[in-house]
Amino acid sequence: MPVADWAMSAAGMVCPKCGTPMNHQADKLVYPLTRAEAASMTAAFDGVLEEVFACPNCGWIESRRTTPVSEQR
Repeated sequence: MPVADWAMSAAGMVCPKCGTPMNHQADKLVYPLTRAEAASMTAAFDGVLEEVFACPNCGWIESRRTTPVSEQR
């Protein structure tokens, strides 16, 4: 699946510890954890994107996996 087919979150994340809007820090290519994630991979894009966020208030780090656009429709 081409990189363009992966959705990057337009919505931010709110810190689960203090409720402050978190800053988007990075996008990481990580190994799939489920069969569904593995099925969405291609030879050109060998992994799953994970977004990493940091709270500017308390320093908490949180991440979430992105999903292919085709799965969001």
